[in-house]
Amino acid sequence: MTEASWLGAVISFQVTFNKLFIAATVLIAGAYHFGWRSLLLGGLFGTSAVAVLAWGLEAFASRYALQALDGLSAALLLTFGGYLLWEFFEGLGSWELDGTLPLRRDSGWYRPVNLTGVNIGACALITTGLKILVVWFGVALREGAKPATLGVLVGATLISALAVSLGRTGIFRCVPGFLWDGSAACLVMAYGSNFLALALVVS
Repeated sequence: MTEASWLGAVISFQVTFNKLFIAATVLIAGAYHFGWRSLLLGGLFGTSAVAVLAWGLEAFASRYALQALDGLSAALLLTFGGYLLWEFFEGLGSWELDGTLPLRRDSGWYRPVNLTGVNIGACALITTGLKILVVWFGVALREGAKPATLGVLVGATLISALAVSLGRTGIFRCVPGFLWDGSAACLVMAYGSNFLALALVVS
């Protein structure tokens, strides 16, 4: 891969790690109440739906948007970078530092599959996945699907490993989500600005 492709993979990794870290808090909390099987099943449904949408968008863009890749990539990345920056400042303004870890509630962990848990898992992953998809699409349009997908897969794998090994420690509640948003916003907007500059030069 080229240097730009590797940078795209790093950015898609960071956004994936950032958003799934936040989503893991919801998923793990839901698993304690509604059972890990339901949350896992719902998460698989949600992930599959976003993956199918990503495939469809990439196929469509490759066929019809070849003349506007730089401008479209720039618009997607700069818009989402602004959204992340807004989330960062909103979180910073309402931040209350609490060092206590959440109480463990294991009573619902082994519940059988139920519709409520499946819905929570699906909604959490669809909502998070759509945010990741914006950055994935912005990178994939310009650099191809491989580097963008590589970053997403590495981020998802790392978060999954952390969730399995450290989920019950409360670690996902110890780091405020807006800090991840702030760090990702800088890289996403810088990457989008590069595509905007390329689009302006070509035009």
